[in-house]
Amino acid sequence: MPAELEQFTTEGGQTVTAFAFTGGREDIWHRLGQSISGRSMTGEEAMRESHMDRLIRVVPVEVPEGAEWAIPQQYQIVLEGTMFATEDDIVVVPDKVVGIHGEGGADAHQHFTIRDRFELAEEAIHASNGEAVWSTAGSLRNGTQGFATMLAPDIVIDPNGINDIIRQYLTLTWSFDGTRATELSASEIRVVCANTLACHDNMKQGVIKVKHTSHTAEARFRMAAEQWSMAQDRAKALQLQAERMLRVRDAKLVLRKLVERFDPKRDDASKREQSLRQTRVDNLERLSYASTNTAAGDNGWAAWNTYVEYLDWEAPVKCSKGESEGDRRLGNQFDGTHDAAKVAAAEFVMSLAN
Repeated sequence: MPAELEQFTTEGGQTVTAFAFTGGREDIWHRLGQSISGRSMTGEEAMRESHMDRLIRVVPVEVPEGAEWAIPQQYQIVLEGTMFATEDDIVVVPDKVVGIHGEGGADAHQHFTIRDRFELAEEAIHASNGEAVWSTAGSLRNGTQGFATMLAPDIVIDPNGINDIIRQYLTLTWSFDGTRATELSASEIRVVCANTLACHDNMKQGVIKVKHTSHTAEARFRMAAEQWSMAQDRAKALQLQAERMLRVRDAKLVLRKLVERFDPKRDDASKREQSLRQTRVDNLERLSYASTNTAAGDNGWAAWNTYVEYLDWEAPVKCSKGESEGDRRLGNQFDGTHDAAKVAAAEFVMSLAN
């Protein structure tokens, strides 16, 4: 399935898509599980409620009997099984091999546990005297990868004016099979599945890679504080950028200047090319009247938001065979197709500020 969430088996033999999302009954967008927002809890509570409080066992891989060649010692990383209740059934989680490593890597997984990872994310919030509000947690790729997200303080643009709020999340990711490092990073993406994790990976800022050999409380707290500091610096930078755009007046004029800069008229354009350009201009103008954009006021911030919305949802896209337009547009956001254009547009709008 596209979301690539882990699957478990009930006592009755039915396979269910494991949610492993923290508590609550708030449906997530792909309807595969539940999540919770707006409630503080400890990392221990979040780990239990997301059904991820599973112990790690390291088991030596047996050398084939009669082997006549030297084989480096390897170890299986095993998540020990457990069971938990859903609304309809008891879900039995069996033991599962989620990775194979040499002695050093296996030892690191045995000592740097899932509990340690949840505590690391919690300490990142506490480093700035914040409150630990967990949003999601889950396992992917048949349990070989995991993630946990926490709500970070919102970025508020012009609190006494347009009061535009950008929500931030601090996301912890890891794997047991070496496919990704244990990382702590911030973005505006709420990770709930493999697709949203891919989007987060594209947009994440201030990445801290956590070494399994540096998992003392002091080292974890230092890394957490460093990550949180970088996330806050990024938030301040975004606020300053928005404030510069807010000083630029007349959103419609700014939008016309954006068009002139990035989609200029060509004297040698054919009638068809002229028609297509006019359609693009008309779509931009229509979007400028949308409530989501007019709410930002008559300024450069509103114009830039309109332009970004156009790139994401209105700009022409080329679809692969069997791919829908909606899938392609979503894919463009995941892989950062328009990121350079968005940054260039923002820099241009800021250049118009007095």
